[in-house]
Amino acid sequence: MKKSSIKKKKSYHHGNLPETLIKATLELIESTRSTAFSIRDISKLAGVSHAAAYRHFAGRDEILAVVAERGFVTFKDYLKVAREGEGKNLLEAFRAQIEAYIRFALSHPIHFRLMFSNEARGLIQGRFEQAAAASFLEMQSLALELIESGQFRKIPIQQATTVIWSSIHGFSELVLNGFFSDSIKDADDAVKVSQLLSDNLLNGLCQK
Repeated sequence: MKKSSIKKKKSYHHGNLPETLIKATLELIESTRSTAFSIRDISKLAGVSHAAAYRHFAGRDEILAVVAERGFVTFKDYLKVAREGEGKNLLEAFRAQIEAYIRFALSHPIHFRLMFSNEARGLIQGRFEQAAAASFLEMQSLALELIESGQFRKIPIQQATTVIWSSIHGFSELVLNGFFSDSIKDADDAVKVSQLLSDNLLNGLCQK
């Protein structure tokens, strides 16, 4: 595991301990590329006792749920801003959401990996579940508008959303994991290439 930037502390302010623990969790996810650690590991990295951590969180899973929830809230904001850009028609908003999805994934890789991990699927409950559903609805509602306006073919909304989401997510995952590192160096490169993905999706979804 690489050395963390969070140093052990002899004392802490009670009010900021939750944020310190969340930062430590993010560092552990980044350094280990997994969530196979305990609240003791989180506490050790944060420089506090695990007993102190339990005063704020029921356990590791609750901390992970908070991290994932924050990720989904930010993700939704990316999608919402993309959709509501001034003067955009529905098809332009669709392209903008694809770009926003990719930019979020590359700008927030730790959150992105956790949000869509097998681990997170077991954490979906309460506020986290609401945040995940809200981000999903940002994309689904736009697809529904495109279907109802006659610009997309009359297909079940779940089918349309599945095709759109899986295509964008698969591309984002591959870029994030460095599979196209020879041709895609940063988010701007990824967005340029994703324009072909948008074209492909629109060719399949739009009315002929």
